Order: sequence, then C-alpha cells, then structure tokens
Amino acid sequence: MAKQQPVHGPKPARIGRATLKALLRDVDDARLDRILALHPTVNEVEEALLWLDGKANALLGHGHLPAPATIGIASILTGDDEERSPN
Repeated sequence: MAKQQPVHGPKPARIGRATLKALLRDVDDARLDRILALHPTVNEVEEALLWLDGKANALLGHGHLPAPATIGIASILTGDDEERSPN
C-alpha cells in the first residue's frame, strides 16, 4: 500500500512594497522597510491592522493567535519596536 503524502496548499504570497504602501498609506519609508523585512503576507498585515483597530478580541474569540509577523507589524506601526534610550 502506498503511503499518502500530506497535502499542502500553496504558500501564501508575500506582500510587495506597493501593496503594503497602499494598505498602510501614511507610513514612512523606514517603517515600510522594517515591515517588509518581516516578509509578511497580506493576511498578516490585515490582521495587524485589525489588532490595532481594537478588533483583537474578535480574532482571539475564534481561538486565533496572531502570527509573529502580525505582532511585529503591530509593534512597528505603534513604535514599540524602536529602541528606547535611557534618560
């Protein structure tokens, strides 16, 4: 009997700069570069935007935890990823 191979769907496409800029509109180039370095998908960017829009409970309510890229995007957009210098 032949062993069945697991079925894997296509990998989600990573987002391009133009698409990211269209989704985020007013984000500066430095933040765009940091977000692109995470190699996010469109879905991860959209989830980060939902998260920042206060809709995290809707995502968590379905037992869905955000992907690391989603958390990274949210951090970059809120400025939480920037190193803070001691005062």
